Amino acid sequence: MLNELFSDFIDAAEDDLRVMEESRYFGFKSANSACFHAQQYAEKMIKARLIQMGFKIERTHNLTFLLESFDDTPDIERARVYCEILTRYEAKARYPMDGLVRFSPEEAEEAYEMAKEIPYLIGLFDASDRTISSRSPKRGLFSILRRR
Repeated sequence: MLNELFSDFIDAAEDDLRVMEESRYFGFKSANSACFHAQQYAEKMIKARLIQMGFKIERTHNLTFLLESFDDTPDIERARVYCEILTRYEAKARYPMDGLVRFSPEEAEEAYEMAKEIPYLIGLFDASDRTISSRSPKRGLFSILRRR
């Protein structure tokens, strides 16, 4: 059951990554959507890692809150900085009643780059060979995608 849930989060994150990459290919003309999907990608990767670590998943979109279960390391501190930025894209990129903000293509590029780093910073991906960490039940899922 947990392996299936883990896989579901990875698969859903992969969809968000694909949307970000397509948007990037077209110059982030839909920058708000790209920013939203960057936040979603990071959220799903963090939740997958929490499942892998044996934690119960909280129903929240606040990435910084989700990182509270991680030990303090320099990588986690960097992830926290990124997650503070990415969390604002969850609502502000989508909903007028939450203070819709128009993000620029440059901000979308920054969100894309930060989101892609999250799996490495939290220990889900092994940075040396660009695969899911050996502690994972699905080793190698992103190896082809990440070698570009």
